[in-house]
Amino acid sequence: MAEGQTHSGSIGDERSGMGEAAILVVDDSRDSLSLIGEALRSEGFKSEKTRSAGEALRRLREKEFDLIIADTKMRDMTGLEFLKVAKVLHPDTEVVLTSADGSVNLAVKAISLGAFDLLTKPLGMESLTLSVKKALRKRALRACGKSVSQRVEDERPFEDMVGRCARMQEIFDLIRKVAPTTAPVIIQGESGTGKELVARAIHDNSPRRNLKFLAINSASLPETLLESELFGYRKGAFTGAHNDKMGLLESAHRGTIFLDEIGSMSRHLQGKLLRAMQDGEVVPVGSSERIKVDVRFLAASNRNLREMVDSGDFRKDLYYRLNVVEMTLPPLRERREDIPLLAHHFLQKYSREQGIAPKILAKAAMNKLLKHTWPGNVRELENVIQRALIVSSGPVIKANEIDLSKATSPNVSSRPDLLSMKYHEAKMLVQSEFQRAYVRHILLECNGSMSKAARRCGLSRRGIHKLSKRYGLK
Repeated sequence: MAEGQTHSGSIGDERSGMGEAAILVVDDSRDSLSLIGEALRSEGFKSEKTRSAGEALRRLREKEFDLIIADTKMRDMTGLEFLKVAKVLHPDTEVVLTSADGSVNLAVKAISLGAFDLLTKPLGMESLTLSVKKALRKRALRACGKSVSQRVEDERPFEDMVGRCARMQEIFDLIRKVAPTTAPVIIQGESGTGKELVARAIHDNSPRRNLKFLAINSASLPETLLESELFGYRKGAFTGAHNDKMGLLESAHRGTIFLDEIGSMSRHLQGKLLRAMQDGEVVPVGSSERIKVDVRFLAASNRNLREMVDSGDFRKDLYYRLNVVEMTLPPLRERREDIPLLAHHFLQKYSREQGIAPKILAKAAMNKLLKHTWPGNVRELENVIQRALIVSSGPVIKANEIDLSKATSPNVSSRPDLLSMKYHEAKMLVQSEFQRAYVRHILLECNGSMSKAARRCGLSRRGIHKLSKRYGLK
């Protein structure tokens, strides 16, 4: 079930509200106990606190807690030792560890021993409360004895990623396994299948989650510009280089960089990227200076990189350097059972974003979605649902309000007219089609009143008047 949907078996019903969860905080620092306690209180949670791991274990023998928050370094026991015993006493209790040591090795060990999360000190209150809520939600779902597919539907494991089919479950499991590590990952799949969402999920669930995630599309820039964007340059390196510029690899130090469409990168840049990965150093354009960087590399391609290696279009050494873990996302036509779930998710998402009352799909409309081949995959479905939500005239979206003729896929195979245009011309056309449909719908809803329409869509009266005049709407 996508975010925002409610039912009689909601999490609040399952546990009589998360605020009533039993939480134990273990830390030998008074300041840390106070800080964590205050953060929990601000979110409506109650907690018990102790500065002794031994005292915490005594309490665990007397009662079961829903969640334990424990430091990894305590006077009488390490956090990992405490975690082992706590999991023996209460296997279903979720444990969030905190540590001043943000090393990947510690994170991997903690997760392998059953910790739900490892948070790095100094603690960010937002990341702490988010982790607490996720842990309690997982605990509540397990307590209800739900099936795996129902848990995925209710919990939505990663931001904007939904799916209950077996292949997506395998992807979700793989994300959980690789996220705590520093291993490079290649994400393959057709355009629109959600490769960047997977990359973000890996970063957001890694020890680097609070550091930078930088993404660049290797196909969107010419070689010289891509090189200077990745590696930076020094003043005077080329015409127009009036100042030094830091490259993305240096800027992403200690974080994650996502190289989308890496298959389009020239062999020269492939070689330079390989050296950066091997040596942990970058050399800006126009400089001989070597700059140390610690970056996790994630890469994606809609072309088969193994076949590109065989044909000589992609360097074998770079492929094997990147391909520590490889995952291939299925096209939407091979996971049709996820279409209703995805459609509902996008209806909820865009009704909130656009300020439109929630709508549902008529049975005939859903059947229309299920029969479509979806050359643009999930991104195409998202565009179709967003447009239908905006232009539909009632609370139920009818089949004739699902317009698949304008459902543009990323490879524009369903819009041959766009292929003959320059990029910016095609973008302007698609944008103008959306603006016209949106403004027309708003004006119809507001009976032609410019003032009401302006308030309805968050524009000035002058702005809505300008758009309506541009598209000949009266």
